[in-house]
Amino acid sequence: MILKNCKYIITQDKERSVLKDLDILIEGKEIKRIGKLLNQSDEIIDCSDKIIIPGFTNAHAHAGMTIFRGLYDDDELFDWLRKINHLEEKLSYDLVYSGAKLSIMEMLSKGIVAFIDTYFFPEATILASHEYGIRLVSGRVLEGSNLKNRMEENDVLIKKQDELFKVVADPYAIYANSEENLREIMDYAKKRNLRINMHAAETRHEVFDCYQKNKKYVIEYLDSIGFLQDSILAHCGWITSNEINILKERNATVVHNPISNMKLASHAFFPFSNYKEKEVCIALGTDSAASNNSLNLFDEMKTMALLNKNNHWDASLVKAQDTLDSATLNGAKATGFNNGSIEEGKLADLFAINAKEIELQPLNDKNIISNLVYSFNSPVEFTMINGNIVFRKEMLKQWQEEADKISQKINLKILTFGKDL
Repeated sequence: MILKNCKYIITQDKERSVLKDLDILIEGKEIKRIGKLLNQSDEIIDCSDKIIIPGFTNAHAHAGMTIFRGLYDDDELFDWLRKINHLEEKLSYDLVYSGAKLSIMEMLSKGIVAFIDTYFFPEATILASHEYGIRLVSGRVLEGSNLKNRMEENDVLIKKQDELFKVVADPYAIYANSEENLREIMDYAKKRNLRINMHAAETRHEVFDCYQKNKKYVIEYLDSIGFLQDSILAHCGWITSNEINILKERNATVVHNPISNMKLASHAFFPFSNYKEKEVCIALGTDSAASNNSLNLFDEMKTMALLNKNNHWDASLVKAQDTLDSATLNGAKATGFNNGSIEEGKLADLFAINAKEIELQPLNDKNIISNLVYSFNSPVEFTMINGNIVFRKEMLKQWQEEADKISQKINLKILTFGKDL
């Protein structure tokens, strides 16, 4: 396949090069060549009016929770959790599968090629992800008194790993397990060569309880039991300078979820400047559609920039390029997939947008990155994963009809579940 005469190619290479009027040759799953007048393919797509961008990674999601979108907005965090947890007691495989399908359709239509997921019935999300051809990193949540059984269930998922699906060890958060359990999970992860993915330092309540119990803050505590090396840590807002140094030393990835954290009013002053100074990897996540309420990294990039500019009283602190790095390169570091940039030898995970979209105009070489981050918010033209086009804009009508049918089934269940709240 050749993407012919691309108007712009946002490479995200080391120099952050933006190329013009070139072709991209894709062979199998990989980007083979980027150059001029490439013709050695039977399939050629005219991209003379397209901007080609590396696929985004949603580095923290709960795809199944889309079934709860809009139900309990504008509640305080713990009221919100109480109501959601009540509904989750009645969850089923089919409901999570339905929520995952809605999430994946939304993400693919916004250029997201991979996501890291934490939720019940992970088999349902795995099935949905394979049906749509999106990359997934997930695992059984490892917590509670039946930890051994959950590990055995996670071992079953390990056998299902393939080029689109990777398994992690997910203890959810420090408050979900005793220290004995956490140490057991760490041993389990090391024996199976799994990375840790978990929530960390998300709320002041979590940090306070951890310090009261352990005389250590959350990141310090996790480091003391060996949890941080190459880990993926969602939120990390309530954090100290020393903990940021630890995260850098342990090569951990922090996942910023600005919209969800603002909506639930649960987050602290995200220490972006300190992370940036120490060169800690910051990926970007949406969290769930129950607390966001969308799964759109264009929204997330813009909010990440505006929130941290405002919080630090420094409009120059967070560049548009910083947020694009978080959505692409840093997300790829979190998942471990060989994507996140458009370079020869990288996986052909990318998407195209229409360079003529009204909200991008006037578009030129100088403002293209800023306009993508601060202005663009339309469906993409197509999304490609592993060299396969898994979404085209022309599919939207069909997907809308499918989403409507799924929604009707969900409403019959969820509105009945929640009638007493």
